This record gives sequence, structure tokens and C-alpha cells, in this order.
Amino acid sequence: MGVPLTPAQQTPGRHLRMIHDALRRELAELRDRVAAVERGDAGIGDVRRSISHLTMRTSDETLGSFCGQYCQILTLHHTIEDRHLFPAVAAHAAFRPVTEKLAAEHVTIHEVLVDLDAAVLRVEDDARSFDVLRRLVDELAAMLTSHLTYEEDELAEPLGLFGIGV
Repeated sequence: MGVPLTPAQQTPGRHLRMIHDALRRELAELRDRVAAVERGDAGIGDVRRSISHLTMRTSDETLGSFCGQYCQILTLHHTIEDRHLFPAVAAHAAFRPVTEKLAAEHVTIHEVLVDLDAAVLRVEDDARSFDVLRRLVDELAAMLTSHLTYEEDELAEPLGLFGIGV
């Protein structure tokens, strides 16, 4: 549409970017931890523990999987978008293709998270499988970075125009 938004209308898009920026920072920390394991500066257990101490952690400190808190937060974020944000935007037919694409990407990202969780557990038992872990972390980073940017670019305007809060 390309409609100039008022400062008040820009607020939902800015809020969405703030949430996404937190996910980006935590993704960068995850990548740094995996790189430290690869260099031999940390063990895979350090990677798992670092996930539970990220700033967006949940209160469940005993969660035993690698994805732990990050996977939970990302999945929760996508669930909220799928159930609340996207239907509100898709109520305006012109934006339905965007929300359908984003929802499909959520499914694909979730599949990578499941594979990533399994990969880290394999690395704990067999360090030779580290290449798979690294590949999945890189795949997640590429997909998620692209997804978040596309979402911000495409949803900031309708969120503001239609008064949809984030």
C-alpha cells in the first residue's frame, strides 16, 4: 500500500522489531556457543546450559533438551502470531498471501528446531556428528533471519493501519 504511517501507527511495527531483535540476539549467542564448542573452548553441555540462561528464558530451568528455552520462546512467539496476529492481518484480504507465507515458514522453522534438538543429543553421544549440528544451526540462522526481516517489512504497515497490537 505504501501509506505513510503516523508515529502512533508505527508503534506496532517497532514493537514487533524489538521482539525480533531479542530473538536475533539470542540466535547470535547460540551460534557463538556452537562455534566455541567447535573450537574446543566449550563442551556441548555448555551449549545446552547457555540456552537455559538466555535473557528470554522461561521459568522451567529443568528442561533437558538442547533447544530448551530458545526453542520454547520461538515456538511460543510463532504460535501467538499464528493464532492471533496473522488472523487479524488476514482479515484484510490483500494481506492474506503474506500471512499464509509466514505461517508456512513457521512450520518449516519448527521442523529445523526439532532436527536441531535431535542433532545436539547425537553430538553428546558421538562428537563426529558435529557437522550436522553446525549445518542445522546455520540453516536455522539463515531461515529465521530472512523470516523475521520479511515479517517486519510486510506486517509493519498493516499492523499500524488497522490498529493491530503486538
